[in-house]
Amino acid sequence: MYYFLKKSCDICKTTKSSRSDQPSQSFSKYTEFLNFLEFVYPDKTELLLDILKIDSSFVPDIAASVLKGLSVNNYLSTELLQKGLNCCRDILLHMTYKETHIDTIRKIIASDKDVLIVIPGCQTGDILRSRAEHAAELFKKLHTPARFVPVGKNPNRRTVDILDESARIKTVLERKLDSNLEIIPLELEQESLRTIHNIQNLFSKNFIDKSRSTSIFIVSSTFHLIRLAGAINQYAHMLKNYPNLKHFIFVGSEDKVNKVVRDKSQCH
Repeated sequence: MYYFLKKSCDICKTTKSSRSDQPSQSFSKYTEFLNFLEFVYPDKTELLLDILKIDSSFVPDIAASVLKGLSVNNYLSTELLQKGLNCCRDILLHMTYKETHIDTIRKIIASDKDVLIVIPGCQTGDILRSRAEHAAELFKKLHTPARFVPVGKNPNRRTVDILDESARIKTVLERKLDSNLEIIPLELEQESLRTIHNIQNLFSKNFIDKSRSTSIFIVSSTFHLIRLAGAINQYAHMLKNYPNLKHFIFVGSEDKVNKVVRDKSQCH
């Protein structure tokens, strides 16, 4: 179980510099273990490499889908899955996150006047359910009032598996919390179609009260946290408009490596 923390002032530094003064994180143990190119037919390898040069963003989605299918059918060992999650952990460490602990997190948010628990949607039902269930468990562990913010509608394709992801998340939360959502604040964000929109709308749709000291938890799959981290980096310039936004805390929704945290304490 991993926890990671980072100050918001360091986010701006890492987005503006190459960090050449820092040691470089080695990923050779993962690239050797997870490399799939050696299994691609030679006549397809060059074409695949050309495609990856243009856009490699689809690779994590394909890899996650294949691994999920194999895992559901019990074709993967726990050791292999753990190595994949460890790789995600090390990528976040490379992005200058720092590991911490849930007890530290409770102390960090103790003085906050507002706590948001954001849950990004997903078109895969069991992944969506896992995110929502872990968000409910997180709420119980925090021992503090919080607002749930399920985000996402659907990817706007011709056909989709889940028409309204945020509404589905709400249903899971209601079941997990024994319908106590009647007394727990909840706001749905039902417009975003992609991860970048999740973060964009979080800032632009008035979910964050600028006048209140605030911490934001984002609960998602560990592999998805990396993409969310990149999206937040893109909106780092927005932080100056939220002087009371103290922390962004990422939480992974797996049972093994299932907690990833980011502290975005504001610098004054």
